[in-house]
Amino acid sequence: MYDVVIIGGGIAGITAAIYAQRYGMNYVIVSENIGGLLQEITHVWNYPGSEGMTGPEFAELLKKQIESADIIKDHVIKIDEGFKVYLENGMKLKTKTVILATGTHKKHLKLNEHKFLGRGVSYCATCDAPMFTGKDVIVYGGGNAAAHSAILLAIYAKTVTVVYHGEKLKMDNTVKKKLKDKNIKIKTKSKITELKGDKFLEKIVINDKEIKAQGLFVNIGSVPTTEMLNGLKIKHNKQGFIKVNELMETSVEGVYAAGDVIDKQLRQLVTAASDGGIASFSAYRFIGK
Repeated sequence: MYDVVIIGGGIAGITAAIYAQRYGMNYVIVSENIGGLLQEITHVWNYPGSEGMTGPEFAELLKKQIESADIIKDHVIKIDEGFKVYLENGMKLKTKTVILATGTHKKHLKLNEHKFLGRGVSYCATCDAPMFTGKDVIVYGGGNAAAHSAILLAIYAKTVTVVYHGEKLKMDNTVKKKLKDKNIKIKTKSKITELKGDKFLEKIVINDKEIKAQGLFVNIGSVPTTEMLNGLKIKHNKQGFIKVNELMETSVEGVYAAGDVIDKQLRQLVTAASDGGIASFSAYRFIGK
């Protein structure tokens, strides 16, 4: 019987584990990878003491703080009241409390992009940018994530074009300026309707016009990772993000949520870390009742 099962290995989950360790709780982290979206960040900005550090480098520092942690690298498929946490490998964990730090996952185009995954279509510029050296690539999206993808790709690709369906880009002005500095083309009021190619991506149809491109990086937003919550009736907003109070308490007693999976205005590393610390404090206080 665990005091707390922490689901998710991003900064919210890691911080929750650091605090659980500090409080002397019997805990376990369940996550397919440690670091979460940190593994996809080129540079960590706006986090005290880490200016200019890469995401993977920052993740390594965090891992060192939980070297003694019990970590199960697996996927949670279901959580029942009680609490019983079922893993994909068949294991079943019993716990007094649960901290959900599951984050988000990328939205898909809902076209035929699955056919070209690893063959021209990617959701991670940090992971795949060098593979597109000397090629023509499209970045689909209008926010900061799309901008950062385009800036990184500009180092390797022959041409980079940011395509967005809206009239105006939604990225920060400082990031937008960097796009201009890199001579990246921008096409607004444009929508991708079809991907073409044999074994690899060759052409993209934008506004009914075919454009030659060997790469497509999709950055159209994210959705909360909550599919394992079928056994728990936890309140969430219309987009599926979990509702919590200032103590990271969900609508189910003993279940806490932290990081990008919760309903909040600012999704940043620093706020996720704060959420994780508060969630562990609340779980510790609950166990001591």
